[in-house]
Amino acid sequence: MKPNRLFGAICLLSTAGLFAFASGAKSSVPLHPARRYLIIENGRRGFISREGRVVIPARYSWAGDFSDGLAQVRVHDQYGYIDPSGKMVIPPQFKWAGRFSEGLALVREPTGYGYINKAGKIVIPPRFTWGWNFSEGLARILYDGKCGYINTNGTIVIKPQFVNPWQFHEGLATVKIVGKWGYIDKTGKIVIPAQFNWGWDFSDGLAMVMEGEKVGYINNQGALVIPARYDFGSRFSDGLAAVGTGKRWGYINHAGKMVIPERFEWARAFSGHLAGIKLNGKWGFINERGATIIPPKFRNVGAFVDGLAPVENGRQWAYINTRGGFVWKPAR
Repeated sequence: MKPNRLFGAICLLSTAGLFAFASGAKSSVPLHPARRYLIIENGRRGFISREGRVVIPARYSWAGDFSDGLAQVRVHDQYGYIDPSGKMVIPPQFKWAGRFSEGLALVREPTGYGYINKAGKIVIPPRFTWGWNFSEGLARILYDGKCGYINTNGTIVIKPQFVNPWQFHEGLATVKIVGKWGYIDKTGKIVIPAQFNWGWDFSDGLAMVMEGEKVGYINNQGALVIPARYDFGSRFSDGLAAVGTGKRWGYINHAGKMVIPERFEWARAFSGHLAGIKLNGKWGFINERGATIIPPKFRNVGAFVDGLAPVENGRQWAYINTRGGFVWKPAR
């Protein structure tokens, strides 16, 4: 299987592109009483509470998910930020704006891309060709045709030298060197030599890598602790990873033991101790023992975050709770 096909297999891609945030959700995120969930209704974006109450009406042509307490919204082709009450705390003024992470957000200015703080002040000048979110104190930036990393002060701490590096997770980032993938530490030192056909982020102490056309898992020393014998897989979460051979998916533990048999047409990473699985063309959810908690009946599903998950019901997206009950549906 080619890497780009595999990558697509482990990502959630809704037809509207609205709920892609859910695919990366970590199950360790604590309950947040002010959490807001992105909705789409009549082509407009808004937000609901965890109880399903509409707290920010669907009035925006585009909106991003809340992150670090703020969400970017588009008003008349300019981007600003709102707080969980819906108050515009950073007025629309940017041609493009990213989500906040670690107190900073990427924005586009006429001279390039830089970063603002939560007061809307530019604290890292817009001198980059492109940038990404901060993760573990560092952010990838594109400068003079190469990618490197800056710290939260805007200082380049790993000089631009890579073509397509990833974010730091658990102290390491995967980078591509002469056609192969390896891992660097936060000083830019190569700590796991570039030897894999593809490499993914570390999660739960392990990272998925591709050797030949198969995937397995390495530890942070670079040792292949779960042999590359699967056609596709996901990150580890809640102690399990979804893997598949042929046309069926199951789940393995850190020892590589298949603890939930390969019986699903597709399977996603656990989040909130539940995982989306596909059977007979429909999606539902299982728990970590493999028991069906929400029967497969949806066209598509996202990940549970704080007790809610987006599901495609018919041709519209809605939210359900961990019992499978609808918390919010768009008005028809």
